[in-house]
Amino acid sequence: MTLLVIAAGLAIAPSAYSRPGSTAAVSSTQTIVSLTFDDGSDSESVVGSLLAAHGMNATFYVNSSKLGTDGYLTWAQVAELAADGNEIGGHTAFHIDLTQTDTTEAQRQVCDDRDNLLDAGFQVTDFAYPYGGFNASAQALVQNCGYNSARSSNLLTPPPTESLPPQDPYAIREAGSATTSVSLATLESYVTQVEQNGGGWAPLVFHQICNACDTYSITQANLTAFLDWLQPRAANGTIVKTVQQVIGGAVRPAVTGPPPPPAPNGSNAVRNASLELDTNTDQAPDCWTFDGYGNQSFAWSRTSDAHSGTKAERVDVTNYHSGDDKLTPIVDLGNCTPTVLPGHRYRITAWYKSNAAVNFTTFTRSADTGTTAFWESSPNFPASSTWRQANWVTDVIPSGINGLSFGLTISSNGFLTVDDLGFDDAAPTGGGDTTAPTVSLTAPAAGAFVAGTVPLTASASDNFEVDHVDFLVDGSVVGTGTRAPYSFNWNSLNAAGTHTISARAVDVAGNTQTTTPISVTVANTGANLLSNPSLETATNGTPNCWLLGGYGTNTFAWTRTSDAHSGSWAENLNISSFTSGDRKLVNTQDAGACAPAATPGHTYTVSAWYKSAVSPRIFAYYRLNGTWTYWATSPAFPASASSWAQAAWVSPALPAGATNLSVGMGLVASGSATMDDFGLFDNH
Repeated sequence: MTLLVIAAGLAIAPSAYSRPGSTAAVSSTQTIVSLTFDDGSDSESVVGSLLAAHGMNATFYVNSSKLGTDGYLTWAQVAELAADGNEIGGHTAFHIDLTQTDTTEAQRQVCDDRDNLLDAGFQVTDFAYPYGGFNASAQALVQNCGYNSARSSNLLTPPPTESLPPQDPYAIREAGSATTSVSLATLESYVTQVEQNGGGWAPLVFHQICNACDTYSITQANLTAFLDWLQPRAANGTIVKTVQQVIGGAVRPAVTGPPPPPAPNGSNAVRNASLELDTNTDQAPDCWTFDGYGNQSFAWSRTSDAHSGTKAERVDVTNYHSGDDKLTPIVDLGNCTPTVLPGHRYRITAWYKSNAAVNFTTFTRSADTGTTAFWESSPNFPASSTWRQANWVTDVIPSGINGLSFGLTISSNGFLTVDDLGFDDAAPTGGGDTTAPTVSLTAPAAGAFVAGTVPLTASASDNFEVDHVDFLVDGSVVGTGTRAPYSFNWNSLNAAGTHTISARAVDVAGNTQTTTPISVTVANTGANLLSNPSLETATNGTPNCWLLGGYGTNTFAWTRTSDAHSGSWAENLNISSFTSGDRKLVNTQDAGACAPAATPGHTYTVSAWYKSAVSPRIFAYYRLNGTWTYWATSPAFPASASSWAQAAWVSPALPAGATNLSVGMGLVASGSATMDDFGLFDNH
């Protein structure tokens, strides 16, 4: 048979999840049911125990680059399914329609997906086409990437039954799919029709296991009832097998797909940058997708109000409560997602119109499994009724990252129109950059008397790109500005007398320039307004006069720790998973016993010492008419994982009518931060 020819001579050592007797002889009158679950959604986590309770196994077709991300099974859950005897099959890395994508990208999607699963120790022999989309080229590609079979979404008519072996192992037909419109009786009929036709193979397709959360879903109760119905039919010759047990064949060697395209170096890496092409007329430009999250109403439209050419994309947001909306390159393994190199920084540009502030949001792609994750956001760009270019350079790309997706983002009610996007290396090579940046210290003035939190500001420019500006007090770096206008708030509360201040600019090639130091005199007055600022006293593990606050979807833990900046105690926050919201330590929001009295019109300096591998922020609230209200959040402070660093922030002027303050520090991303020695000072 064809299958035997394909598999000949390709045996490899069994994997950690290989099973004995994977090929079984079947009779032409026997009915074999294969339960197949597509996509690896986290709703499928209940299936393993249901199958085990019925003595059955299934085939799970998963997208390896989505595993472990929000809404999908984790790698550990997939390993548990395999250990229980279930088959793990391929479904492309990112659930890509192979008939609608670039040929080279299709190779990456199929071959690299299988490689990821093989590297994890799974026995991978069978594939399912995402969206059921396939043609002759897709069939050849799946076979060349090492698969023994591929399931389509074609139904078993005509003829009414898939043959054993199938008439085309790379176009296996399904007996039916579970959807919200398919009753339990109809699902059962998919099997009885095959039985009544004299036997054969009945692959059944499942997706989400939930209560009508998706069109392609079945409730857990109906799935359990179907398995209850199916189980006793084995006595009459209707049995359940995985696709691997039906098809057979050895596990073939891994076949690596083409590498991603080279990273940009002096040219725009964005495909369809002007958004002109929409070859499938789905209103989304080729290589782009509409992305977002949260609670709001939005509508995307293809508009002729373009910066260049004839087309741009517009989103209108209403009923905003949380989240954002953005147009991003399709996340893939290289065709649409730009390639990047660790250690480099990249310039992202976009022309836009908007009646609200917007910013860039970025997502990294890992080099090992292709998994994407939120990385960082740019500062805001102002609303503009005429075409304006947003221009931003990323931080240094971390190790282990080979791709970066991005989008110009709106996070409020309003509209955003975007066109003509760009992505390039911030300092392309070709002759080398040996020109130092220029820099000047713009505040404070030489000879000034300063107190409290002192704003240090500088201007800098470069022939390519300024990487950052360091601010030095008495020759030591006290803070860094990474975005123009470059600034840092120096907390002078522990300083006195004369000190020197200078600024040092560093460009992306490592060239530096430092200003001539100027002298200032520090003369501080005032007292810390916070109670228990060093967190030394506590009740039931929570520092007295402090509140463990936060909101949103995240998993967190607070720990009282002896790793303190001063005294004996500090507070540690660990966020192990993060989707939205924040977690923070702020002073108790009461009527005045712990919440300091405040004066409208005054600004306040808030300081805190911290250790953190991610960037913390300072949060502030005020009490008005007896009600506590969110006030402001500081910019992110630099991570400092191994040593204590001090954050200092100057608040806006306190609004009229406010009577008390609540301030503190926290995180808006996964990570750990230890906090101690808080300060709140009235700047008068």
